[in-house]
Amino acid sequence: EESEAETQEAAPTESETRTQSTLTVFQSNKRLKSEVWKEYIPIGDREDGKKMGRCMHCQKKFCIEISHGTSAVTRHLEICPMRAGNSEVAKKYDPKVDRDMVSEIIIYHDLPFKYVEYEKVRARDKYLNPDCHHICRQTAGADVLKRYEMEKVKLKKIFADHKGRVCFTADMWSARTTMRSYICLTAHYIDDSWRLHTKILAFCDFEAPHTGDEIATKVLDSLKEWGLEQKVFSFTLDNATSNTSMLGVLKNRLQLANKLPCDGKFLHVRCSAHILNLIVKEGLLLIGGLLESIRNSVKFVKATRARIDSFAAYSNSLGIDSKAGLSLDVPTRWNSTYLMLARALKYRTTRHFLQRLNGSVEKSSVIY
Repeated sequence: EESEAETQEAAPTESETRTQSTLTVFQSNKRLKSEVWKEYIPIGDREDGKKMGRCMHCQKKFCIEISHGTSAVTRHLEICPMRAGNSEVAKKYDPKVDRDMVSEIIIYHDLPFKYVEYEKVRARDKYLNPDCHHICRQTAGADVLKRYEMEKVKLKKIFADHKGRVCFTADMWSARTTMRSYICLTAHYIDDSWRLHTKILAFCDFEAPHTGDEIATKVLDSLKEWGLEQKVFSFTLDNATSNTSMLGVLKNRLQLANKLPCDGKFLHVRCSAHILNLIVKEGLLLIGGLLESIRNSVKFVKATRARIDSFAAYSNSLGIDSKAGLSLDVPTRWNSTYLMLARALKYRTTRHFLQRLNGSVEKSSVIY
């Protein structure tokens, strides 16, 4: 006689029971063939009659109507923290990692330090993780500076291991509002895999006097700070007199230690874009009076909102698309003058309207 233990079947586990229950209900509808339904348990209907189910791992509820598809339930299984194989999703909150990510966001998206104090940002952070620790703008600034120092150490090591030469570009300018002067020094180099890299080494204010000797001292200090004074190949600069003077001083200082290839023959590279800009500006002087008339016409139209709207309405009545509108050039950028002329030619048939709008608009303008 067989014993009771031998004849009695093993009791199904809780997981097997839930899976069998799921399959029994879902298999009753032949259209529910996706494997994802094996991990959801039906729990009845909502008040509106739609079928509901819950995740067998975390018990989260979902609508399991056929018309809703399987996208939502599939995505949930991929990130469900209680599901086997998703252990990396359930990582413990690490405040240090969070602060590192915040500083990276601020740097990458050029955000103000006050970003970490935005009310809605903090509310979203708390929603995503109730354990998150908020920081103030001062802490955010300190974290960004710390991140800069870390990246600076990494870049210094890259330069130290770099076996080739490095080319540089530099520029100086003054802010119109504050009249403070700034200097920017950028390094360009090709790595062992023949990839071109561009790195800003210095971006800082520069007190007067702006003589060639002072600029050379500032640049040389930056080169020494990054350990690049022995790897200089060339400097690309515009044609300002101070830059020419600066390169002369810098060349003499670098040659004292024989740190320039070909005795510095290729040290000074004049910016071709700046040269082209000077050539075009010189040529535009031949039509200076005509350009001034066009500028006056554009300034007149763009002076008030009412004039802009009236001009746009009249242009549309002539079949001219007025979305782009007129453009005013910037004296220091010759391509902006080209764009101004191109727009003016497009609206040249509006000359009679401008004459009626204001008789002071000069008739020599291309718009006429």
